[in-house]
Amino acid sequence: KFREKEHFNKLMKNKKLAIIGKGTAGSIVASYFLPFLEGNGEIDWYYNPNLPEQAVGEGTSLEFPRFLSSHLNLNILDLHTTLDGTQKTGIRKINYKGSGDYLHHFPLGSNGIHFNANKFQKYVFETFKNRINLIPKNIISHSNIDATHIIDCSGKPKTYNDFNILDSIPVNSTFITQCFWDFPKFDYTCTIARPYGWVFLIPLQNRCSVGYLFNHKINNTEDIKLDLKDIFREYGLSPSDKTNTFNFNNYYRKENFTDRVSYNGNASFFLEPLEATSIYTIQNICNFNTILGTFSKEEANLKYKNDIKQIEQMIMLHYFAGSKYDTPFWKHAYEKSLPCVEEMTKNPKFKTLLQEVYYNLQNPHKPTSNSIPNFGTWESFSFSQNLINLGILEKINNLVVKNQSTTNFL
Repeated sequence: KFREKEHFNKLMKNKKLAIIGKGTAGSIVASYFLPFLEGNGEIDWYYNPNLPEQAVGEGTSLEFPRFLSSHLNLNILDLHTTLDGTQKTGIRKINYKGSGDYLHHFPLGSNGIHFNANKFQKYVFETFKNRINLIPKNIISHSNIDATHIIDCSGKPKTYNDFNILDSIPVNSTFITQCFWDFPKFDYTCTIARPYGWVFLIPLQNRCSVGYLFNHKINNTEDIKLDLKDIFREYGLSPSDKTNTFNFNNYYRKENFTDRVSYNGNASFFLEPLEATSIYTIQNICNFNTILGTFSKEEANLKYKNDIKQIEQMIMLHYFAGSKYDTPFWKHAYEKSLPCVEEMTKNPKFKTLLQEVYYNLQNPHKPTSNSIPNFGTWESFSFSQNLINLGILEKINNLVVKNQSTTNFL
């Protein structure tokens, strides 16, 4: 480890990194790279002072709490007081086919978190204000920036010419509101299948964030507002006047890493939040970086595309399973899922992972037979829980058997 740090110190000597955007992605990127550059090079952090902060990506998988501890020295009290956050023990999934109500639980001793994204951004900004060059300037062109490398976290793109659109994902619009409370009433994220899509509930210390994901070509906002009344009534929530509605694309860059510029956050990708994969992907893009010489540009782009594709396929398993609602949305979602799931079952990595799922089922109190990297954000224990409780294990296994002679590598 000492030799590795010494190597990075030499590599970073006199280099200048520019970060564009001070949202959640920019804050994570700054936290990730500062230890490598501090004392060796420098970081210029550009931000548009007239751009309002966006509170997106407030639920995480297991990696982010470890990141907050190792890079920002935050602890459980900081989570509660500084970030208005709560521990996340798993994702409760309601009204999908299969069991109809189950908790996709995380391993004992491991948690994700829910956190206030705006407070996280302000905390990082305040913490680094004397260690990074903070520059309030709206960047129009990368050519105007004097830096060895640029990481663009400037948010949603204005055009999609440089992106691949993920047409398989059936949701493209959201209605979000905030329900304020005196204390959190549960310690997991809720994802609830509804007639027109699905609803998330994210519990923070002082509020529950409620979002309805739907397809605006099939249903409209009035349908959504009416259906949400059942959610508010069932969970004892009182909606505030604080709402946000917007349409979106699901997308990722055709080339995320170039010789001088890389992208992160919504400037790089967006996939719907069904499995809270955004923070995970932001961290992975940092890990795939070409700045520290860990990967070549070609290797980084390949890893990036593989990650996005696997996350897309993991998300689509829920639509492949379907819900208890026989509505136009869910019929459309199932049709969209078929080619995506078919492609996943042709992947030799997924076939090996499925073998471990069966080992877990046959040996519930024994360690897994071997260590297999994540597929998307799920390890084999997550696939075991979800394939069984969504009622699709046998269907997925049949597809793998059907495609076992295929050698389609992602």
